[in-house]
Amino acid sequence: MLTPESVDDLHCDAVRALSFAACDDALSTREFVAIEAHLHRCVRCRNRYLSDAVFLRATRNAVALDSAPQSLRDRVAHILQPRAAENASA
Repeated sequence: MLTPESVDDLHCDAVRALSFAACDDALSTREFVAIEAHLHRCVRCRNRYLSDAVFLRATRNAVALDSAPQSLRDRVAHILQPRAAENASA
Protein backbone atom coordinates (compact mmCIF):
# COMPACT_ATOMS: atom_id res chain seq x y z
CA MET A 1 0.00 0.00 0.00
CA LEU A 2 2.64 2.50 1.05
CA THR A 3 6.14 2.77 -0.28
CA PRO A 4 9.02 2.60 2.22
CA GLU A 5 9.68 6.30 1.70
CA SER A 6 6.06 7.35 2.24
CA VAL A 7 5.72 5.33 5.46
CA ASP A 8 8.32 7.52 7.14
CA ASP A 9 6.51 10.75 6.29
CA LEU A 10 2.75 10.18 6.44
CA HIS A 11 0.46 13.14 5.95
CA CYS A 12 -3.09 13.52 7.17
CA ASP A 13 -4.63 12.63 3.78
CA ALA A 14 -2.81 9.28 3.72
CA VAL A 15 -3.71 8.50 7.32
CA ARG A 16 -7.37 9.30 6.74
CA ALA A 17 -7.40 7.17 3.59
CA LEU A 18 -5.97 4.22 5.52
CA SER A 19 -7.96 4.71 8.71
CA PHE A 20 -10.49 1.92 8.14
CA ALA A 21 -7.77 -0.47 7.00
CA ALA A 22 -5.83 0.31 10.18
CA CYS A 23 -8.92 -0.28 12.34
CA ASP A 24 -9.51 -3.54 10.50
CA ASP A 25 -5.93 -4.85 10.98
CA ALA A 26 -5.49 -4.88 7.20
CA LEU A 27 -2.14 -3.08 7.10
CA SER A 28 1.40 -4.32 7.38
CA THR A 29 3.13 -3.82 10.70
CA ARG A 30 5.30 -1.08 9.22
CA GLU A 31 2.27 0.78 7.85
CA PHE A 32 0.41 0.50 11.15
CA VAL A 33 3.41 1.72 13.16
CA ALA A 34 3.73 4.73 10.85
CA ILE A 35 0.04 5.54 11.22
CA GLU A 36 0.25 5.08 14.98
CA ALA A 37 3.17 7.52 15.13
CA HIS A 38 1.17 10.06 13.15
CA LEU A 39 -1.85 9.58 15.43
CA HIS A 40 0.30 10.43 18.45
CA ARG A 41 1.18 13.77 16.83
CA CYS A 42 -2.13 14.68 15.18
CA VAL A 43 -5.29 15.11 17.25
CA ARG A 44 -7.55 15.51 14.21
CA CYS A 45 -6.43 12.20 12.66
CA ARG A 46 -6.52 10.46 16.04
CA ASN A 47 -10.15 11.54 16.52
CA ARG A 48 -11.00 10.36 13.01
CA TYR A 49 -9.32 6.99 13.65
CA LEU A 50 -11.18 6.54 16.95
CA SER A 51 -14.46 7.45 15.27
CA ASP A 52 -13.80 4.94 12.47
CA ALA A 53 -12.98 2.25 15.04
CA VAL A 54 -16.25 2.89 16.91
CA PHE A 55 -18.17 2.80 13.63
CA LEU A 56 -16.62 -0.51 12.58
CA ARG A 57 -17.26 -2.07 15.98
CA ALA A 58 -20.89 -0.91 15.97
CA THR A 59 -21.38 -2.20 12.44
CA ARG A 60 -19.96 -5.61 13.28
CA ASN A 61 -22.10 -5.86 16.41
CA ALA A 62 -25.26 -4.81 14.54
CA VAL A 63 -24.76 -7.34 11.75
CA ALA A 64 -24.61 -10.63 13.58
CA LEU A 65 -23.78 -13.52 11.33
CA ASP A 66 -26.21 -16.38 11.62
CA SER A 67 -24.81 -19.85 11.65
CA ALA A 68 -26.52 -22.63 9.76
CA PRO A 69 -28.10 -25.32 11.93
CA GLN A 70 -25.84 -28.30 12.60
CA SER A 71 -28.20 -30.64 10.70
CA LEU A 72 -27.85 -28.52 7.55
CA ARG A 73 -24.06 -28.32 7.89
CA ASP A 74 -23.94 -32.13 8.29
CA ARG A 75 -26.05 -32.67 5.15
CA VAL A 76 -23.88 -30.29 3.10
CA ALA A 77 -20.70 -31.98 4.33
CA HIS A 78 -22.16 -35.37 3.43
CA ILE A 79 -23.02 -34.17 -0.09
CA LEU A 80 -19.57 -32.63 -0.60
CA GLN A 81 -17.54 -35.62 0.65
CA PRO A 82 -17.83 -37.68 -2.58
CA ARG A 83 -16.92 -34.63 -4.65
CA ALA A 84 -13.86 -33.94 -2.52
CA ALA A 85 -12.76 -37.56 -2.94
CA GLU A 86 -13.22 -37.32 -6.73
CA ASN A 87 -11.16 -34.13 -6.90
CA ALA A 88 -8.40 -35.66 -4.77
CA SER A 89 -8.06 -38.66 -7.08
CA ALA A 90 -8.11 -36.57 -10.27
